[in-house]
Amino acid sequence: MQQDYEFTDLEDRASLVQEIRRLEEKIEQTLGEKVNLIAYSEKKEDSDQ
Repeated sequence: MQQDYEFTDLEDRASLVQEIRRLEEKIEQTLGEKVNLIAYSEKKEDSDQ
């Protein structure tokens, strides 16, 4: 069974976005390559979006 996901709405969540960016930088320093983290949430069946 395949799960459907959608982008997580991080609007008005500046502190969470900053935390994600800090983690991206930390991972980049460790791995030596650019990393982008993407926030997904499980899509709700009754979602109108």
